Amino acid sequence: MPEPTAPSVPLAEIQAGVFDPLILPNEVHLFVQVTDAVGARTFLGSIVGEVTTEAQAATADPTVPQLRLSVGFTWAGLGALGLDPAVLGSFPEEFRDGMAARYRTLGDNGSSEPTKWQWPFGAPTLHLWLLVQGSTAAAVAGRVDDLSARIAACDGLAVIGTQDGAQFGAERAPAKEHFGFNDNLSQPGVAGVGQPVYDGQGTLQPDGTWAPIPVGCFLLGYENGFGNVETRPSDPRLRQNGTYM
Repeated sequence: MPEPTAPSVPLAEIQAGVFDPLILPNEVHLFVQVTDAVGARTFLGSIVGEVTTEAQAATADPTVPQLRLSVGFTWAGLGALGLDPAVLGSFPEEFRDGMAARYRTLGDNGSSEPTKWQWPFGAPTLHLWLLVQGSTAAAVAGRVDDLSARIAACDGLAVIGTQDGAQFGAERAPAKEHFGFNDNLSQPGVAGVGQPVYDGQGTLQPDGTWAPIPVGCFLLGYENGFGNVETRPSDPRLRQNGTYM
């Protein structure tokens, strides 16, 4: 069995879920609009220390119930938070446009086009995404109630939608994903994140061995499979150890 290697990326600066393969059976997504940049930034500053990192996930005891928080932004959300327009314009076109504007390219036609999407997916006022994941539905609900109350008390944010999620077949092992297949079998083997890489998880080499996928294929600030390091957006603080979802 392959042995894990020492990580070469700062796991304490990366949100959990980018590489960590652990699947928690319960989750709630909060979709939030920024109504005032100052108030919204104050709220975000208050939860920075609560966001779960890959370092925390890597050292978590799997026998102890878990509770995680993740945060994401749309391009419009970064603008609503007051990001410099020049930096905003330096993001890749795909991120600037958003999925709703690219529905033809993505094949979301007919019954799948944006006009048929559930609110608030594709809405221009969807600025901020909060994900709460946990081992139990009760723990997730309690965390969501706490965050919702703090958002309601914040002069600058408004929850415009929620989406509940639960693992299919959580009572069975392994759990099932939507189409009935065993979940998490396609977890890729990524170089530099401290996890073992099994045959079939990376790139097949001429000698029959498997090489892990370069970390820059998933994480900004590192060399990707083409030997390049992404230079967008222009502010390095926004691309170092970040990723797109």
